Amino acid sequence: MFKSFEFTDKDLYIYNKEIKDYIPDIIIDSHIHSWKKSHIIYDYNFNNYKLDKPFKDLNLIDEFIYKDFQKYMNIVFPSKKYYGMFFGLPFLFIDTEKNNNFHLINSTINNYNFLYVTLPEEDIWKTDKSKNFLNNKNFLGFKPYPDLCKLKSDEISIFDFVNRSVLEFAEENSLFILLHLPRKRGLGDQKNISEIVKILKQYKKLKIILAHAGRAYCVKDIIDKLDVLKKFDNLFFDLALVSEVSVIEYVLKKINVNNIFYGSDNPWLLIKGKDVFINDNHYYISNKLYDWSLGPKESVKTDFTLYAYEQIRALIYAINTTRPRCFNKYMNKIFYENFNYFL
Repeated sequence: MFKSFEFTDKDLYIYNKEIKDYIPDIIIDSHIHSWKKSHIIYDYNFNNYKLDKPFKDLNLIDEFIYKDFQKYMNIVFPSKKYYGMFFGLPFLFIDTEKNNNFHLINSTINNYNFLYVTLPEEDIWKTDKSKNFLNNKNFLGFKPYPDLCKLKSDEISIFDFVNRSVLEFAEENSLFILLHLPRKRGLGDQKNISEIVKILKQYKKLKIILAHAGRAYCVKDIIDKLDVLKKFDNLFFDLALVSEVSVIEYVLKKINVNNIFYGSDNPWLLIKGKDVFINDNHYYISNKLYDWSLGPKESVKTDFTLYAYEQIRALIYAINTTRPRCFNKYMNKIFYENFNYFL
């Protein structure tokens, strides 16, 4: 449950005036987290786990299951059909096995696509013997995550949390790997780019999605970083949480539109505020002050709208400035056609 969700007449006005007529009637969200309260390891030492993201703030979001997703998307995107690709919450205070088993079962019950969260040491070939991934028509691939390495971010290589068995299984079955880049600068770190290129040259059938456009929330982290990557047809970019217009514009100029997916980082999109960059660093701005955000004191009222709307506003503006004659084509591809092609 999202405990601080607010939706006003002004939010609905923004949706109807600025968004509704510009997005397609069917939306596929490539980036949705989902978990139950029972998956949380409550005796985990949270004092040693910095609250730097809303997903680590259990006072804000303690559970997000399929019925929550349906409820909130019907409010935020009324009159639209909103589907997506789900996966667990890939943090150390979550019981990954319970979370994965939940999606293995519920993806069939509720007919949604999902990714399996992999542990760094896990042999996927052995796991498949018990999980039978390929017998589940909704299974699309894997979601590894650097936090599960238990190492400091700047010390982590992609190969520390994406092991060979994951790569080989994904390659043999042409599956997705949704990759959240490690190291402080994400795509802005040349070591990450070198490792991505190494994977793509060796494994030509798997499909890598760079989450958050390679964690390029700031334009500094993406400028001059895509020329070596744009030649790979099996590399995709999701725009989850990216609301900086200059970043989206650069992706649109460099990357084939067929390789760009809409993603929201759901349920993060329900927060009111915006992800911004200041002095080459990005910050979460929210309508309330949290441990992980910049925000006002309780006595100060804000006039913010949802992260979801700010992200889409930025995308609409970026397409209009870079590809105005292809606006409808680009919106349909990014929000629906591109991902639907693989279903």
